[in-house]
Amino acid sequence: MLVSLFSFGMSIVRTIVSGYVFSLFWTWFIEPKVGISVSNHEAIGFMIFFSFLTLHINVSELTNAISNSLKGPLYEGYAKHVDLITHIALVVAVYPIMLLSAYIWHLFL
Repeated sequence: MLVSLFSFGMSIVRTIVSGYVFSLFWTWFIEPKVGISVSNHEAIGFMIFFSFLTLHINVSELTNAISNSLKGPLYEGYAKHVDLITHIALVVAVYPIMLLSAYIWHLFL
């Protein structure tokens, strides 16, 4: 439980820092060419959106790692259910949490 809370907290910090870095890159490289500015809050919102788009890649890597670790006669029937369980967890837990965090961040804009 404590590891999950720490991981969730670090994902929030990672999103805020990556959004700040994104806004700096945008200001340095894109804004002079096209003239469109992006605030820090908007950049963090972009990073929430991009992390949602790439979430399936991370989940696929995690699913493969779990399936590969379930080798042997004791776990023979469980490895095929890992993909189903992770997709159910995405729909039931992860997607609503991401939607809630994006909505809360949207309130700051």
